[in-house]
Amino acid sequence: MNALLAPLLIAQAAVPAPAFAPPLATPFRIVTERIQIGGDRQQHHRTERMLRFGRNALGLYAEVTLIAATAPTPGDAADMFEAGYRGLLGRTIVLRLDESGNVSEIEDLDSLWEAFCRGVAAMAASRRTDAGAEERGAFAERIAATLRASPIARRRAAFATLVSEAIANDGFAQPHGIPLSVEVPGRTPFGGAVTLQGIRRVDRAEGLLRSTTEASGTVPLPPAAGTAESAVMTIAIERTADPATGLLRNARETVRTSIGEDDARRELSVVSTVHIERV
Repeated sequence: MNALLAPLLIAQAAVPAPAFAPPLATPFRIVTERIQIGGDRQQHHRTERMLRFGRNALGLYAEVTLIAATAPTPGDAADMFEAGYRGLLGRTIVLRLDESGNVSEIEDLDSLWEAFCRGVAAMAASRRTDAGAEERGAFAERIAATLRASPIARRRAAFATLVSEAIANDGFAQPHGIPLSVEVPGRTPFGGAVTLQGIRRVDRAEGLLRSTTEASGTVPLPPAAGTAESAVMTIAIERTADPATGLLRNARETVRTSIGEDDARRELSVVSTVHIERV
């Protein structure tokens, strides 16, 4: 290796992710949407919340207030989260953070989780249109009891994502302008975990960082998927971040799964977006 180039290559390889330095006492509006399309069916989920960072004697913290959580077309796990969040609309959630933005503690977690459980249970019971009020009430209580027994990690994750979705903590730590091979985790439409091989590139323009990732591969399918044993899955991710704050501006992930061939071919797509703006 050329001795003059070696220090440059080492410096490029050491490019870090944007440092987490959020402006304090500044409100941000976060809107997340998820649109799932398969055949003649479409599901649209949307949540809106306010986020504000602060610091006191105990350290850094975030305050999140849920404004809206809608799922016009019911049907999957995402709908369950929206239902849980609807039980917390207007309530401010306080999350303690370390200096990297990771959630270290959630204040009043037990009370928050109880409200979340009741929101999910109420949604599930409302779909039992063939049952009487007493039966729906008993069904709702069984659902709530099951959720109350969830591991602490699952409870924390349900609320930690309200902050982590805004932080540029993934996909930016690489040399700018140089495509690199990466492994991209994902999930099939039937819930199976997969890892796809892809390419990621990070560029800097107009003071912002833009990360683009494209990955694809053949993934196995369960018997419930029909006659096809495998499918072709592609993932495209675009994320824009402010390096001065370590916060995202926008993110978009598109996952497409093609099952079968010719006339029997089916395509499922899920588009997830996050938009963050100062208010």
